[in-house]
Amino acid sequence: MKIFVRRHIVLIMICLFLSLGFLSACNITHTEAKGPIDTKYSMAYVFSGSTTTQTNYVERTNGAIQTVSPSGWFNLNTDGTLQTPTNRAQFVTRMHQLNTRVIVCLNNHWDQTTGINALNNANQLTTQLAHYIALYDLDGINIDIENVTPTQKEPYTKFVAMLRDKIPPHKEVSIAVSANPSGKTTGWQGSYDYAALSPYVDYFMIMTYDEHYEGSNAGSISSINFVEKSIQYALTKTSADKIVVGIPFYGRLWSVGNTNIRGMDVTNSDIEFIVKTCNGVVSFDGVTQSAKMEFTVRSGDTLFSVQGKRLAVGSYVVWFENAQAIRAKMALVQGYGLKGVGAWALGQENPSIWASYADWLNGDGGSSGGQLGHYSVVYDANGGTNTPNTTQHQQDTTATINNTPPTTHTVKLGDTLWLLAQRYSTTVDDIKALNGLTSNRIYPRQQLRIS
Repeated sequence: MKIFVRRHIVLIMICLFLSLGFLSACNITHTEAKGPIDTKYSMAYVFSGSTTTQTNYVERTNGAIQTVSPSGWFNLNTDGTLQTPTNRAQFVTRMHQLNTRVIVCLNNHWDQTTGINALNNANQLTTQLAHYIALYDLDGINIDIENVTPTQKEPYTKFVAMLRDKIPPHKEVSIAVSANPSGKTTGWQGSYDYAALSPYVDYFMIMTYDEHYEGSNAGSISSINFVEKSIQYALTKTSADKIVVGIPFYGRLWSVGNTNIRGMDVTNSDIEFIVKTCNGVVSFDGVTQSAKMEFTVRSGDTLFSVQGKRLAVGSYVVWFENAQAIRAKMALVQGYGLKGVGAWALGQENPSIWASYADWLNGDGGSSGGQLGHYSVVYDANGGTNTPNTTQHQQDTTATINNTPPTTHTVKLGDTLWLLAQRYSTTVDDIKALNGLTSNRIYPRQQLRIS
């Protein structure tokens, strides 16, 4: 009897051991499938082209986009009710095959009356939205109601809260909000009560673009200061993990010396065409961390159009976000520990960015950035900076690089080793050697010796 009991106990222990081992293996597999725990969120809007074309736009990102938000599927009537949307089942199915979520975009297309009526019609509209989100197997909704007034602040919050209550908690509710670098409470910026909305949304997609716009003087559409100030304002109202930074895949065109064209939007892919066709000269502005392209249309040149408007003979300037500019804005996402980025809009970008887009976003640099180099700005949890470990031996052995005494540079947000090398007429390798750096990561307020 005792022998039987002992054998029985041993068998139970063996089974438990094997079971725990099996569960552990399952857990390891599950963790690996999720990827790195610090992977940043990446979404993008899409609005132009057929569903086949839009599918191609997503496929060419090579998995760099986790969520796509189609604009134009859910449209509003002037009275604030939802127009019957078309079922895009084939697109949704294909996105899910690509492990890409579909968060449909609801917008009022800047029509103030429509936007106000939609918010005042919250009960009916949210019921309609919840119905179609379920019917079409969508993963949630991005609300993009713009150009309403501070009077709609409470109705806006009520609308979002009601919608959140009517759709399953695993489905996303997010809001596109205006960039607000100066913390304005007037105008349409005043219609968003970040603090009141925060409990009901997965994130705020801050439209950190159109700093300069159609009708304004020429300038960057998304300067580093404009973006950072908008982030800092949002952080006074909500948490970092609910902030998504907008990345524009377009630029704006101004004619020089006249007002024929003042800020017409032009896609990054068209900008690339202009550079090649008109021998455009691209430069990078270190202050704004944005790109500028200047070109001239001469008499006898092959004429071409932007948005159907023929460009006359004359000089032009385009401000846009190239790869280097995008990486600078992504460094803010890393630095402030934000949720991620959202792009406007797929199909407008230069497709070459997708080779390194996810690496830039997650602070991994990327191997196809050309002269841009590995770039990341790192903050600690207390808002200070982490300083890389270097040894005195490493620093001392580099003193023979240049007989000229090195200068000291205090790293500022947006600096990269490549930019510093250009500024001081040296090389990235020399800066790294002189400071004992083993990677291209640099940090705000870090002291660098530069020969």
